[in-house]
Amino acid sequence: MLERWTRGVIRHRFAVVAVWLVLIALGLLAGSKLNEHLTTSLAVPGTDSAKADQILSEHFKENIEGTFTVILKFKNATKSEIAAMESKIAVAATSVPTAKVTQQKALGGVLFTNIGTAFNLLQAAAYTDDLRQALSAQGLDKALVTGPSAINRDVTPVLATDLQHGQAIAIFLALLLLILILGLCWAVIVPFLFAGATISIVLGLVFLIAQKFLMVLYIPNIIELIGLGLAIDYSLLIVHRFRREILDIPDGSVDEAIAKTMQTAGRTVILSGLVVSIGLATLFLVPIPFVRSLGAAGLLVPVISVVATLTLQPALLSYLGRGGVTPKGFTGLLARKDLMTGFFARASHFVIRRPKSVFLFSILTLAIMASSVLWLQVTPSALTSIPANLESSRALSMVTDRVGSG
Repeated sequence: MLERWTRGVIRHRFAVVAVWLVLIALGLLAGSKLNEHLTTSLAVPGTDSAKADQILSEHFKENIEGTFTVILKFKNATKSEIAAMESKIAVAATSVPTAKVTQQKALGGVLFTNIGTAFNLLQAAAYTDDLRQALSAQGLDKALVTGPSAINRDVTPVLATDLQHGQAIAIFLALLLLILILGLCWAVIVPFLFAGATISIVLGLVFLIAQKFLMVLYIPNIIELIGLGLAIDYSLLIVHRFRREILDIPDGSVDEAIAKTMQTAGRTVILSGLVVSIGLATLFLVPIPFVRSLGAAGLLVPVISVVATLTLQPALLSYLGRGGVTPKGFTGLLARKDLMTGFFARASHFVIRRPKSVFLFSILTLAIMASSVLWLQVTPSALTSIPANLESSRALSMVTDRVGSG
């Protein structure tokens, strides 16, 4: 069945690639707007904090996630000067639609003001810069804005920048690894095409899911991490097997080699994708929305990766042909014609000769590495974990230093 499917893909390779290009374009378009629908909310239904938020919302009309907190440090200010600062903050608050001052308090040389809005977290976050500019216009340049909405606004570009840096490093290291293993040939670009297709489509699907369900802000990082890893893993497996089939049947057709490749390596990828999907699907058992959002995003990556393996990968190999996977110059670790020579062959022989010793050494090594869990210290997700240089984070630190934690 898999062989017939592969031959059908090869016959219609142009249509397969065209469909993938359309899906990639749609995925990139949706992914570019994804951050607008992601949240930093760590709300856990049923907990005391969630119940408290519900009480505040229903009985006191206080929208916690749509609230801004303005922190202003003063020194030796009189009551009239404090009142003037409060008045200026109230005027600045009018820059945000539906906003109103719900509480103002001067403690320990710090004036803090809560400004409530009718917006949800993402809607309120969009007005953070407007509020900061309004405070500056009132002469309160030293006023700091924090709260859930401001934190969301400040953390979003940080995560985006970190993602870009991570992408650059990962792509560079992956390219070196692929050249080292496959040698200098066009096949080294297959994992990147595979990864780009998988990641873009998953981001597009997450965009659709985010319209109805909570999806946390760092999901794109997770998608790209898993997507690139699976793309390299699956592509190496398929390309290496295809290369061996080409060498074993030098006079055979490329289509025949691809069909045989998918019969063996393709089945392995399907099984691997199924196992990874089942593992990530267990996150749905955790009754916490942001954990389940990670499970949903993580589950989509191996599923789309398997679909790409069964459709896009054979089409790409068909276009590359025999010359596209034949190394030129540097041949790489997996380019040997004789499988009984080289590093991997020697390592395999060593393991076969000493299976018990290798097994015990491997178990001991894993146990030593896992022993770090004994002194691992974990804490619940907290606002103190956000970067200290952000304005919203500095405001929290000021309150903690002057008034106390809590």
